[in-house]
Amino acid sequence: VMGLAELLAQIGVAYDSEEALALGARIAEFLTREARAASVELGQRRGSFPAFHDSLWPGRGFTALRNAAVTCIAPTGTISLIAACSSGIEPFFALAFVRRVLDGRLLLEVSPTVTTVLSALGPAAASALEEVRKHGSLRHVTNLPEEIRRRFPIALEIPPAFHVRMQAAFQAHIDAGVSKTVNLPPHASPEAVREVFLLARELHLKGITVYRYGSRPGQTLSLVEEGPRHDCRECAV
Repeated sequence: VMGLAELLAQIGVAYDSEEALALGARIAEFLTREARAASVELGQRRGSFPAFHDSLWPGRGFTALRNAAVTCIAPTGTISLIAACSSGIEPFFALAFVRRVLDGRLLLEVSPTVTTVLSALGPAAASALEEVRKHGSLRHVTNLPEEIRRRFPIALEIPPAFHVRMQAAFQAHIDAGVSKTVNLPPHASPEAVREVFLLARELHLKGITVYRYGSRPGQTLSLVEEGPRHDCRECAV
């Protein structure tokens, strides 16, 4: 799974909305249902996994199953570059950002989706795209319709609890783990991190990742207006 942020933006659904949570759950349920059906067919043809009869699956009405688990959500941090889309089930990190690559070069990337959507807006497009290139966000571009701005929240504009809820929407229908990063601002407190982990536990997540922006020198992705210089001085000492 990758490109969820683009999907939501293209159909006019805000990532941080109840509608997005419902759609995420539907996607996860579909993937697992179809994967399980294929595993049943393979189990009937080739035999079930060795521990099948001692597992919970016979009690759920299954007579054959090739795989003990059929789905997980991977980070896709690298392979999503090939498709030029957002990774995994993450929101847009930013609509424009700086990527640090292995040889130390810094590359400016602008979301093709936001470029396409804004280009269709007529006279307002040029100034809006310039704001995106400068700041990586549409939040303060007041000459755009609210409906357009709502379609493109970036990771640090989304409440931490909603990051966790999106992961939970997928986790409820996924066998193994779900990769998801909860992005926190540089000033996030230990209590904010604690709240994320407690909510993850409450929602029965199998794992959770928190990243406080700027806490690692030389981080891979940086906001355009801050570039690679915004390191957490306290953590870098």
